[in-house]
Amino acid sequence: MYSIHEGSTPNVYYFTTASLITYEVEFIELDETTFPDLRDPKRFYLLDIHPLSVPWNGLPAEDGSIGESLSLLVQQVIAPNNIAIVYSCETTDNREKARFRKFNRWFSRYNDGSFLKYDAEIMSPTRHYLLSVIVQHGPDSYNLVQDFLAVTGLLSQRKPHP
Repeated sequence: MYSIHEGSTPNVYYFTTASLITYEVEFIELDETTFPDLRDPKRFYLLDIHPLSVPWNGLPAEDGSIGESLSLLVQQVIAPNNIAIVYSCETTDNREKARFRKFNRWFSRYNDGSFLKYDAEIMSPTRHYLLSVIVQHGPDSYNLVQDFLAVTGLLSQRKPHP
């Protein structure tokens, strides 16, 4: 696992990999303009992760410590705040399905069993969005997930990914 450093801006974190790639991880508070139908948007944060510096052309194929570091950070942000994290795959380069598979692998591998993840899919005329909502097991987790899935129009019999 990589050492995670808190940024000078609230909810922003950084880590640098063994390959000298620096990642920025930001938890962006949702508001009424992003998802106007959420009952309590202040309890939902969008997870944004992206490389800031890549010392060569392209990213390495696999680095398990990235997933481990990211998972630990997500757990540390969710647990004390009783919030939900929303992960939305970047779609500009049509690699959202690969990103989604990798994120799902990380979640499955590093989830200690105290977190639930539900997936949603939104199709628009121009884009295909793959989303996940992550919550900690608890008395309010069902309400957070139900609220999010209702807003995405996908409240159904979906099962959580353990």
